[in-house]
Amino acid sequence: MSQPLSVVSRRVEVSNPPPLRNSYIILLSEDSGNSSSLSDVRVVRCSPIVEPYHGLLDRHFNRVLAIQAPEKRSKLRHVFNWVVSVWRHVNDTLQQHVDCASLIGPTQFMSCPAEVDSAEEWFLGLWNMTLTPYIIATVKQG
Repeated sequence: MSQPLSVVSRRVEVSNPPPLRNSYIILLSEDSGNSSSLSDVRVVRCSPIVEPYHGLLDRHFNRVLAIQAPEKRSKLRHVFNWVVSVWRHVNDTLQQHVDCASLIGPTQFMSCPAEVDSAEEWFLGLWNMTLTPYIIATVKQG
């Protein structure tokens, strides 16, 4: 009898293009027999529109806010909430035109700087250099 499944803490990104595809969790069972058996591998797809992935960006930004000076938190909270709403809006729009496998995960948005002035420049670069080309290519592919 095999032991319960254990979680391997690695994220595997699906290619095409690598930085924007969804993540997967790989589960392996610990078996006393043949440890290389592929029958013991389970793959769970994580979609950005369901928990726990859906709230990951919010939780990340809340952790960032917790270590900021109190006088910076209000403005940063506004910026972070806006970034989260943009991410969700982009995915809602993509979901209307393509399948769920083409949605954008939160990792692209986690690099938002904790400085209000830097965040605007960061977002413009992300939008123009990464998101827009991806959205156009994905919608064209259907």
